[in-house]
Parts: sequence; structure tokens; C-alpha cells
Amino acid sequence: MAEEVRVAQKVDSPFSQRDKAKIKAMITIDMHVSDLKKALNFYVELLGFTLVRPPFHLDQDVEDDNAIIRVDGGPNIILVKKPNSQNKGRSPIVFTYHTDDIEAVYSVLRDSGIRTNERFDDGCGKWLECYDPDGNLVYVHSD
Repeated sequence: MAEEVRVAQKVDSPFSQRDKAKIKAMITIDMHVSDLKKALNFYVELLGFTLVRPPFHLDQDVEDDNAIIRVDGGPNIILVKKPNSQNKGRSPIVFTYHTDDIEAVYSVLRDSGIRTNERFDDGCGKWLECYDPDGNLVYVHSD
């Protein structure tokens, strides 16, 4: 019986057959918030999360729009200011995963017909945006 369960849990797909394309860890969760200061107060002041990086934006002429918090033992949570953060066709939470080879992941997803956006490098690493079968946005990161 236990052997049947293990066999049933395996996924028979090209993705499971490519070692380079394996996801290694969850590194961040993006959470859209309408008011960054209120969100920081709630998570840091009220719930005791650690403030990893204070409000920040790459374009210094734009109002601070994100901050990073963390709970001990968990991944970073990036609070992203979105003025109208109500769910508009996608989850307000975006999972980010890490891989050693983003090109291998991109190839597997593309070859499998998964919707993806172009890869990009933002100075913090290489990124890929893709969508799960329900249309939820997923980020994949590589150094």
C-alpha cells in the first residue's frame, strides 16, 4: 500500500526529468497592499515580524513602494504597495522560487505550453514570470 502511494505521488512529465530545472527553494512571497505604512505597522509592530529592508524603490524619484519583512524560519515577504490592491484577476500573493538554471526552467515551461513572460535581469538576478494552470502568477529567480 505504501509503495502504491509513493508511485502515485510521482509526476510523469518532462519537468520532473530535468535536474537543472528543479526548483530548489521558496525565497520570497510578494503581498500586494494598498497602504504600505499600515501593512508594516500590522506585520512588524503588531505581529512581530522582522523588518529586513525598510520601504524602498529602485527609482528614487518615486514614493517608496515596497519593503521586506520576515518571520523567523520563513521566506522573505515583500510588501508591495498597490493603490488598488483588491484582487483583479490574479492572486494578491505571488510566490517566488529559486533555481540554479533559469534557462532550463524557461525551456521546460515553454516546451510544455505554459504561459510565460520574457526573462529579465533586474540587477538582483535573473527572473522569469509564469502562470500556473489557474492563472496565478509565479516568479522564478536565478543568481
